Amino acid sequence: PTVVRDAPADLIARSRDKDADDKVFREVFDTFVSTRKSCGEAGELSYAKFAQRLVESRSAVIDKHKCKDVKFEVYVKAGKAALKATPV
Repeated sequence: PTVVRDAPADLIARSRDKDADDKVFREVFDTFVSTRKSCGEAGELSYAKFAQRLVESRSAVIDKHKCKDVKFEVYVKAGKAALKATPV
């Protein structure tokens, strides 16, 4: 018999359009960095590490909520820049 299964999250993540992801991640990164500066936070932030963290967070949210994508929002929490991952 034919069995239909969900595709593994890591397979879905690898099949994404990397250029589109990079554009979205870059926008989130730029917003996060500017929010950090406006809050007076010090220290440099690496885009590569930030993007990797977004990939990991997105995979975790997709696995947990069985959604198709994740929207990242930058906001200020207790005077510091923070990220919120929302299932889409």
